[in-house]
Amino acid sequence: MTETELLVDCLCRLETAGIDYMLVGSMAGNYWGVPRSTHNIDFVIEYDETQVDAIVEAFQDDFFIQQISVAPGLRPPRQFNALDNRSALKVDFFRIAGDEYEFERFGRRKRITLFDQPAWIATAEDVLLQKLRWHTISPTDRQ
Repeated sequence: MTETELLVDCLCRLETAGIDYMLVGSMAGNYWGVPRSTHNIDFVIEYDETQVDAIVEAFQDDFFIQQISVAPGLRPPRQFNALDNRSALKVDFFRIAGDEYEFERFGRRKRITLFDQPAWIATAEDVLLQKLRWHTISPTDRQ
């Protein structure tokens, strides 16, 4: 399974499960014209305790994902991941952090068609701003 196929698969699963999300990170940057090799897919999602089972059920057949990792994602550091059993690629999920910028960024997400699949994606400006924010937290050339 390629990264593109995995991305489309994840988009379908999130859409079907009714989970609010947006594609972020390198895959979002690639869409907006800043190609970069990546070995994972990043999503920001908004969910509550009533949706934990739906997330696990949406991914459990082809991914290593457990309720025990999704439920704690509701609390800091507000993240969990799923490992694709077919490709060994990782999908990272980050819950909205709770600060004003995060909610505004999520509100600005754009609805696009990506590889013939409807998708929510962070704006180009927010992809860049988030890279700058990450760099202030953890300076690295990889950001």
